[in-house]
Amino acid sequence: MNRRDALAGLGSLGVLGTGAIIASGGLGERFREDAVPETTLETLPASGSEAGEAVVPERGSVTFVDFFATWCTDCRQHMGTLTEFHDRVPEDVQFVSVTTEQVGSATTRDDVRYWWNRNLGGWTLAIDPSLSLAEPIGATYVPHSFVLDERNRLVWGESGLHGVDDLEDALAETGAVKR
Repeated sequence: MNRRDALAGLGSLGVLGTGAIIASGGLGERFREDAVPETTLETLPASGSEAGEAVVPERGSVTFVDFFATWCTDCRQHMGTLTEFHDRVPEDVQFVSVTTEQVGSATTRDDVRYWWNRNLGGWTLAIDPSLSLAEPIGATYVPHSFVLDERNRLVWGESGLHGVDDLEDALAETGAVKR
């Protein structure tokens, strides 16, 4: 094997590796420079949540937002982790769970509240049936969690189940918690 063949092989591996990362959904979105626009979402009265509206993300606060669906078994499983994580998060961090289900048609507000209370949610519960937050933030799967800094820039975002330590590490990237 000569030098040209070795370099061509390494180049091919780089292209294949990049393609695999793109095809698998990437490495998780980190440190996006443009701010996610503030979006007003309806909040539901449920355990830890009041009826009304919430602006998400809230400029000036670090924000943790988790997207879920009531039909999602992984989302139900993830609630235990989120509850433990919520108990460790400082009070000044905005902590919100959002469903993008078409609330009002196949799924009712009562369905969402029932699911929330049954799975021991204890923080702000919001709905985003028009995807006004989900689209700009990039929530393409559920569960899908995001951390935004106080300037509403995306610091971390990944879909799937995460451990409490993983979520704390993501939040630590904002300086909101020390690791």
